Amino acid sequence: MTEPPRPPGDGNATSAEMGYHAHSAAVTEGKTYYLRLKESGTYLTVLGGATASGTVVHHTAFAGTASQRWKLEKHPLGGFYLLPENAPEM
Repeated sequence: MTEPPRPPGDGNATSAEMGYHAHSAAVTEGKTYYLRLKESGTYLTVLGGATASGTVVHHTAFAGTASQRWKLEKHPLGGFYLLPENAPEM
């Protein structure tokens, strides 16, 4: 069995290599990130890669799939929306 591809950096939001070649712990609107739970090392994942609004998200081992990549979009009142790459319309 081959090892799945690894995310950029160590996948930790506090990594100096977060995201696509960024060298800051800050997040950037429009960029795509893998979100790893520090305590368990698991990644935020859309259950079954589903695309329907309201689909459950959970933490799983890293697989490198689109259902584990999250795009950030600014919310008009502050903060960000997390949009899964496999279904950005969710």
